[in-house]
This record gives sequence, structure tokens and C-alpha cells, in this order.
Amino acid sequence: MWVTTQIKCNYHPVINEKDILIKYYPLEIVESFEGLEGQITTYTLDKISIK
Repeated sequence: MWVTTQIKCNYHPVINEKDILIKYYPLEIVESFEGLEGQITTYTLDKISIK
């Protein structure tokens, strides 16, 4: 997981962990599963607009 401390927001479309969102904002999340070899899901933040 790549994160930043420069974005302060309590909402993230992938992460619901309040402990993470209080300190960091995830920019990229890479998920892999032990039972599914070669299966990788990557979530990347390209643009953010908070109003």
C-alpha cells in the first residue's frame, strides 16, 4: 500500500479502516490472495476532487 499524509479525508472507496484513514490516505492498494496464485488486484488513485 502506498499512502500519503497530505490528504485528510475520512472516506475512501476501497478502505473502510478508520485507523488508517485518520493518519494516512491510500494512493495505491495491491491485493493478492494466497489461494489464487497469480491473482492480483490493484487500486490506484489517479485523481481526487473533494468539495
